Amino acid sequence: MVPADLFWNTFYGIVALCIAVHLYTRRPNKDKSKVVSAMKPPPGFKQFQRSFLAVTLLAMLADWLQGPYVYKLYHDYGYDQGDIGLLFVAGFLSSAIFGTIAGGMADVLGRKKACQAYALVYIVTALTKLSPNFSVLFFGRITGGLATSLLFTSFESWMVSEHFKRNYPEELLPETFSYLTLGNGITAVAAGIIAQHAANAYGSVAPFIVCIIPLAILFVLVSMQWTENYGAEGAAGASGFSGVFKEVTKGIKEGFVAIHEDKKLFFLGGGQTCFEAGMYTFVFMWTPALQANPKYSDAVAGSLGLIFATFMVCTMTGSGIFGKLADDNVLGVSRVPFVVHGLAMLSCLSPALLPLSTVLMLMSFMLLEICVGMFYPAYGTMRGKYVPEEKRTAIMNIFRVPLNLFVVVVLVNVESFSASTVFLLCLGAHTLGYLAYSRFAQSVSAPRETSKTAEDEDPLLQEATV
Repeated sequence: MVPADLFWNTFYGIVALCIAVHLYTRRPNKDKSKVVSAMKPPPGFKQFQRSFLAVTLLAMLADWLQGPYVYKLYHDYGYDQGDIGLLFVAGFLSSAIFGTIAGGMADVLGRKKACQAYALVYIVTALTKLSPNFSVLFFGRITGGLATSLLFTSFESWMVSEHFKRNYPEELLPETFSYLTLGNGITAVAAGIIAQHAANAYGSVAPFIVCIIPLAILFVLVSMQWTENYGAEGAAGASGFSGVFKEVTKGIKEGFVAIHEDKKLFFLGGGQTCFEAGMYTFVFMWTPALQANPKYSDAVAGSLGLIFATFMVCTMTGSGIFGKLADDNVLGVSRVPFVVHGLAMLSCLSPALLPLSTVLMLMSFMLLEICVGMFYPAYGTMRGKYVPEEKRTAIMNIFRVPLNLFVVVVLVNVESFSASTVFLLCLGAHTLGYLAYSRFAQSVSAPRETSKTAEDEDPLLQEATV
């Protein structure tokens, strides 16, 4: 088999599997007919849901367009793995340092404004890729890290806040998160193909210029369609730099206090942090790892967009599997993370033990991406249930600090570590994630002993304690 055929055949195979999974999981369930009827969406919900999904998927499209060619662009500019590692470190440090502040400011100044800021900051980030100058690229990584923090917190915080402010049923949240994960996968597949065609036609920098288009569109849509919401009472009234700074620092402090006092938040955030630490390390490592075997190196280099699209179809497959597993008659939402962390641990074994087995490594990476497809709606639903609304963005960004620090430590030492060592570290991170979520489930079960009535009214509580 010609190496390039491997990637096309794999792509077609996972697309077929993805379609089969989604057809199966969307079959009507007669046993749930009464539940479905009872949960008929209230007036205005579908319009609200479509508006959120359209804007957020445009934001993700812009992000995904840059994904396949970041490493290659830096390599084309003449930088070695050590220099590229430093550039990636700049982005993760930016998220660690500025992320918490950005989250607090989003709560105080408004989540809508934060989403608009994401578009503007990411446009600046994309434009820096036009220059091969290391300092300019470094600056772009800093702005990119800030944009990433806004992407993964402000959009979700806006949606959850609006969802409850408009008195929509809590049970509809998993539907929105599931659609978001599915749409994210479709968007990412399209981004991979678009990026590959753009790069083949105009060079590795082309995808970064293309991403400006969806960013401009989402800025307009947010400005015209979204209303503003805030993270705390009186936050909208903060004025002047001192007032804003006071509210931001107060929000961050309250976020730390909430995490310290509520062990459920600590362990839930810890599970999320550990999974994402392994995932983001994979984001840096997958390109050089797949090129480690000389037999496949050229084929991988010419198929980065296709491989990226394959990974994203795996994410879509995972979202479909989540839709089935989240059913109370199968596992329930709160038990899905156990599956996610367990399979993520398994996915690290082949890259760690057989670093030159390209085919097996590709399959392992695909398994990890399936886990990603289950991870986001599962954890998104649990955050929507347990993270306090008034401190949501600040708390979510606090947990991004250890995540980014883990990745920074790995990337700073990437020239000293073998690929096997890096993936063993990822295995350790996913193992800790499993243990953290186990402790979360145990902490949720504590009310059983003292408040049976409260538990009986909380279906997510019941799931986690069985």
